[in-house]
Amino acid sequence: MPFILSIPLVYLASEEMINMQLVTAYRVSFWLAGIWWIVFSIPMFKNVKQQVGVDKEPQYVRKSFIRVWTTFLDIKEHKPTLLFLIAFFLYSDGVGTVIRMAIPYGTAIGLSEMTLIMVLLVTQFVAFPSAIIYGKMADRIGAKKVIYFGIFTYVVICAIALTMSPERNLTFLTVMFWSLAMLVGTAQGGIQALSRSYFGRIIPKEKCNEYFGFYNIFGRFASIIGTTFYFLVVMLTGRPHYGISIVVVVFIAAAIVFRYVPDDRDYVEKAGSEE
Repeated sequence: MPFILSIPLVYLASEEMINMQLVTAYRVSFWLAGIWWIVFSIPMFKNVKQQVGVDKEPQYVRKSFIRVWTTFLDIKEHKPTLLFLIAFFLYSDGVGTVIRMAIPYGTAIGLSEMTLIMVLLVTQFVAFPSAIIYGKMADRIGAKKVIYFGIFTYVVICAIALTMSPERNLTFLTVMFWSLAMLVGTAQGGIQALSRSYFGRIIPKEKCNEYFGFYNIFGRFASIIGTTFYFLVVMLTGRPHYGISIVVVVFIAAAIVFRYVPDDRDYVEKAGSEE
């Protein structure tokens, strides 16, 4: 919502239709986002009480590191979880790189700033219903197959982006960029939501807090590989679309590793039989 509210402000400032500098419009947009976070955090801080936690104890810093190391060793012994985390890190890295590089890439091939902002906005509207569709598909055929489909979608997106040379017609590049953005929207929300759902099904329920801690760490470090090598390739070649080839490799590597994780439906059936 803050993004939707900010776009008209930025657009009007960029077109000099209001008495506000563009940089001021961007600053106001950040303030809107900050206020939005504060206002909607109040009900949680006011009404949500923590029920379970770890009591403060002597040498809690050292013992926290010990618990982290113990959880890591436990994950190493739980092969399906370890394989999934590796695959998750790789395709999250690809997804994060696509998101972070969209604006620099669009600028490099000649698209205007306002076009790129509008593309990002429309992508969010596409992502919401697509995430619901991904969830329905997962109920029918399993989350693993749908995540695979999401990875394949990103491979197609990156492969097409490789053909978008800056020397091509700007109208063609604009149409292609819009089309690829819509494809990103169909996969972005779904693949992220299903990843968390899949992970929750394959981990030991009694250790879900510790395991999800590692899951979040892997997610936070996403886009390190892709963005680093993207910029290296662009610096060496001077061709922004060549950098996308690295992202293709990352997604393919993720698909290869993900092939060896179990089907989440097996875990659902196992849990049902135990009950």
